[in-house]
Amino acid sequence: MKNDQGPYGDGTYCSQRHCGLGCTRAQYDNVQDAAAALARRLGPGWSPVLWENLGWHYKVVSASGHLTVSVYERVGRRAVYRATFSEAEDVPTQWWSKSCSTPEAAVADMQARVTKHLEEMMRWVAATAEDLRIAKQGKPKALAAAPRRLRAARKQLA
Repeated sequence: MKNDQGPYGDGTYCSQRHCGLGCTRAQYDNVQDAAAALARRLGPGWSPVLWENLGWHYKVVSASGHLTVSVYERVGRRAVYRATFSEAEDVPTQWWSKSCSTPEAAVADMQARVTKHLEEMMRWVAATAEDLRIAKQGKPKALAAAPRRLRAARKQLA
């Protein structure tokens, strides 16, 4: 589990950036336990990541690093989850799921959104391939005339 916290002489347990909120070791332990529980709930390959920014926060990351799940907000005692997807670990988040009542629903929503986008992209690729096929078969007159104009321009320069 990645973190850079440390105990300080005043009893706080914050990151080295020490935001000043004054988090305690108990708060850190609670977040660490919640992150580990969420990773276990989602299954093998999910890893918890903790960070401190005016309190301890967490997310879990899939084995590929492309998908994350976190608690988006709390409504009373109920958690609301969101999944995010990005093309690479160091690329900012590309897509967000809708707010969901379970982490599994957030992952399913994200999967549906990515699948829909991929299907749209495949339609775009097919349409572009058809455009290229048409352009190759029936060259527009301006393209067909271009070599003739180039030869004429070369003769004038000679």
